[in-house]
Amino acid sequence: MKLAAAKIFASEAAHLPHRPGCGYGPIEYREYCEVGELQFHFYNGAMSSDNCKALLNA
Repeated sequence: MKLAAAKIFASEAAHLPHRPGCGYGPIEYREYCEVGELQFHFYNGAMSSDNCKALLNA
C-alpha cells in the first residue's frame, strides 16, 4: 500500500497484517576511513517533510 493511502485510510490499514521485510528501512550512516555515507530509500525518490527532517537529523 502506498504511503498516502496508508495515511488516508489509517484506521483501516491498522488492521492489516504487517509483512516483515516490506517497506523502506531507516536512514543508515556508515563510515569508511574518513568518508561518511548516508543510505536511504524513499518511494519513487520522493521525500516527505518527515523524510527531510529525518535526513537532516542523520
